[in-house]
Amino acid sequence: ADIFEIMEAPPASAQDSATPFKDVVDLGAAIARAKGLGPDDAAAAGRISLGLFYAETNGKQNVRNARSNTYMGSLQTGPSEDRNGQRK
Repeated sequence: ADIFEIMEAPPASAQDSATPFKDVVDLGAAIARAKGLGPDDAAAAGRISLGLFYAETNGKQNVRNARSNTYMGSLQTGPSEDRNGQRK
């Protein structure tokens, strides 16, 4: 467990939130509304965002990807993977 604490250490500039789960839901819903979804669908998008956040971070704030200092979370890919995807 100690090694994971080191690998998942947040960046020095990371700020904790007292309500991280609510923040994720609110942000997901706000993005959905900005993309044109109605209130009910935006609320569902917020809940889906929470599920993704929890799946990616196990509910921990500011978790880093131990394989990369550039990308955080396993849903984000590296530049080479992005180029390969665009080429395909």
